[in-house]
Amino acid sequence: MTLIGLDDAATYIGIERPALEKIIKNGKELNQQRQGRRLVVEQDDIDAWMRLRQQRTFELSKADFLKAFKFALKINYSGHTRADFGSSRQRSITQSVENWTQGAMAELALAKFIKDTHNIGLTLDFQVRGVIVGQDITEVVRGRVANPPHIRISVKSGKENGMMMIVPTPEVENAQRVSDYYVYVRVLYPNDFIIRLLREHTDLADMHDAIPEFIPFKAQIVGYCARADLEHRAVPEAQIEELRYVQASGLLKNSDADWRAFVALL
Repeated sequence: MTLIGLDDAATYIGIERPALEKIIKNGKELNQQRQGRRLVVEQDDIDAWMRLRQQRTFELSKADFLKAFKFALKINYSGHTRADFGSSRQRSITQSVENWTQGAMAELALAKFIKDTHNIGLTLDFQVRGVIVGQDITEVVRGRVANPPHIRISVKSGKENGMMMIVPTPEVENAQRVSDYYVYVRVLYPNDFIIRLLREHTDLADMHDAIPEFIPFKAQIVGYCARADLEHRAVPEAQIEELRYVQASGLLKNSDADWRAFVALL
């Protein structure tokens, strides 16, 4: 067993030490231990953690992005509130479109993951209605047979450094919105993606060389948990004082066996 200090571990992974400390403390994705006066982690644990992250990361195409982006635009221009569910805090339309796009990309990533690993199709709910029902999968497709899922599933998205799956309290406690299982997906993308999308517009021809090219998004399947496994608490890790339903990323189910069990429930 090889133990390495946190500074060396962060360098080995290719991140800063504070990011590694968040992975350990907030995400609980790695375990640290004390060796004398210093904190260390096991080399084998880091290698296994890096392999799993790589295996669970998928590329999403520009076509995937446009599907998600158009859905986000339809939602925002159809009269839906831009307030967080169960909250009066209003988001700007730009922030709201980005959040909805990120959420839709997470759903597409889950569908791609399940199709690639288990050859089962998932039909996603990208319909814009007067009421958001909260269940993200409408059909499970096995071969030529499509059936409604046997469980209610909600896909939650986070950014690259998100260590907590966070679900609004009213969403869990509302009988029409609550799900049986919650899936967490990190969506990785440049924060100027909308500007990059406009790069080829004729009105911006003189800015073509200054604006970076649009690049495919990536998404990491972090894991899932049952409704009963969520904690109801404030989330100081994310500077949220109000109560939310949460679970640390490292405590979510994410092994191959876990996903086989998930697919069996579908």
